[in-house]
Parts: sequence; C-alpha cells; structure tokens
Amino acid sequence: PEVLPPEWAADLAPALQEARRGRTYEADKLLRDGDIRRLFHVYAIPLRDDKERITGVHLSLFDLAEHGRREVSLETQMQMAATDLQTFRRIVELSTEAIYLTDARHQIIYANEASERLTGFTRAELVGQAPLKFRAPLTAKVSHDEIARKLLQGKRYRGDIDSRRKDGTPF
Repeated sequence: PEVLPPEWAADLAPALQEARRGRTYEADKLLRDGDIRRLFHVYAIPLRDDKERITGVHLSLFDLAEHGRREVSLETQMQMAATDLQTFRRIVELSTEAIYLTDARHQIIYANEASERLTGFTRAELVGQAPLKFRAPLTAKVSHDEIARKLLQGKRYRGDIDSRRKDGTPF
C-alpha cells in the first residue's frame, strides 16, 4: 500500500532507483508537504534474498525539522534546487515524448532530443519559433492560447494537436 504522498514520487525516484541497482542511497531532500517544504534525510537500501537477488527496497525518511533542525541553510537549499533541476533535465532529455517549453509569447525556448526526432527540425531551428508554425492548417483541433490558458490556471492540457514535420508529413 502507498503510505507516501503521490507528489513525492518524483523526488524519491532517484533513491528507489539506486537501491534497485543494488546501491545504498543517502541524502537530504526538501519535500513538499502541502504549501510547506520540509527537509528529510532519505535513506534507501536494497532488500536481498538468500541468493543475494534484490527483492525490494527499504526506504526511510527522517524528518529533520521534527528532530531539531528547523532551518535549512541557503547553501543546502541551493544544492537541493540544483539537484532537482539536474533530475528534471535528465527526465526531460531521456523522455521518448517530444517536450518543448515556451515563453509567455508562445516562442519555443527549449526542445528535447525527442522533439528533433519527431519534427525533423534541429533544436536550433525550433528555438525561437512559435509552435503554431508546425500546426497542420486544416486539422488543428486546439489553439495554443487555449493550452496556455489551462496551464496558467494550473490545469493540465491533454489532447492531440495535428502538426507537420519539416518535410511536411503529418504527426
């Protein structure tokens, strides 16, 4: 049964992955608890059977705030933010799904490798372009303003957008 908040899954994934690979993981992590970020000491070790096969993971979280460390140093906060950013970048880069980020003017500011494979454009060609440029003219099902409106409201957009590759074929 799940005993941890689902929103912690991404933050704890590196610990679980390391333990599943047979390595002990130990680090301090800031985890969101509602609107508050709390500092935990995370400890994960692989569980093995009598033949030394990994059969599971033991994950322990030690709430440092409840045990005398109520303040987190700026250095620790910066290290945590850097680690979170590196993890996010790895996830985005390793994704098989095309992911691009746009600014407030709907201009692409970042595209992952899968975007290149899907669209046929290089990252350099994608950056600075509006995603509308790639939209198929007669079959577009949704406007980017509609997508932006949902995201700004904190909602998800799920759906299909008919687009064209660099060579004109649809995707």
